[in-house]
Amino acid sequence: MRLARVIRGMAKKDLFFCAAREHGQERPDLPLWGLRPEVSPETAFPLHSSMPSVRLQEVKGLKGGFQILDLMNADECEAFVDVLETLGFHTDAAVSLPYSFRHMTNCNLCVPEFVDETLFRRCEHLLPSIAGCRPLGLNAKFRCYRYQKGDYFKPHTDGSWDGSRITSKGFQSDAYGDRHSQLTFLILLTEDYEGGCTRFLVGEDDKDHVAVRTPKGGVLCFPHGYHPDSPLHEGAEIHSGVKYIVRTEVLYPMEAMKIAIPRF
Repeated sequence: MRLARVIRGMAKKDLFFCAAREHGQERPDLPLWGLRPEVSPETAFPLHSSMPSVRLQEVKGLKGGFQILDLMNADECEAFVDVLETLGFHTDAAVSLPYSFRHMTNCNLCVPEFVDETLFRRCEHLLPSIAGCRPLGLNAKFRCYRYQKGDYFKPHTDGSWDGSRITSKGFQSDAYGDRHSQLTFLILLTEDYEGGCTRFLVGEDDKDHVAVRTPKGGVLCFPHGYHPDSPLHEGAEIHSGVKYIVRTEVLYPMEAMKIAIPRF
């Protein structure tokens, strides 16, 4: 009871700790946040236990692309944005691309199992099998982006990741050793902005593109990494408002990697 009272009296940022420091383009000490183990996950991430009425919507013209609508409700999205603003954003990021290329701000955290497993359970039945393999879960490392007026992300393809987790040994970038991501999983936390669609460049002509705007609480999914259908895409410039998104990944058994092996 005493610990519970102490936790209730803590400032929101004090619920978290720096689980690791990552190298960026400009600085070597970018924080990767984790929730303190003594804190109940529901304190920081009030996700409802009831299953929402999620539904799948294909993205026409984009091979392997689809949206999952209503994964999170408005209150859950706003609570997540509040956490991110409390932890703070940086122009630098632990990636090989400079700020002039991915012109937005970043906040990275490794969420507790309660968060990624709750979201995965809500939509697992809508996720595809790849090379005969069913998905194992979502990556707990959430890379969170804030796009404000004038921000953008130039054309790029998404890389793939192992399954991360914070354990008794600290942050483990490959905590399982048996899984790798195949799909990007973009959660949209806001929708009151102008511009900022995700534009997929599907042909040789600049006019050959598929523009997607995902509503608040929805998810945009598409192949990435070694998947042969990984698309070139960009984040269009924001004209007004603020776009908050979570970028994580759908993890599959290593056997699913065989889809990337050419067949002659």
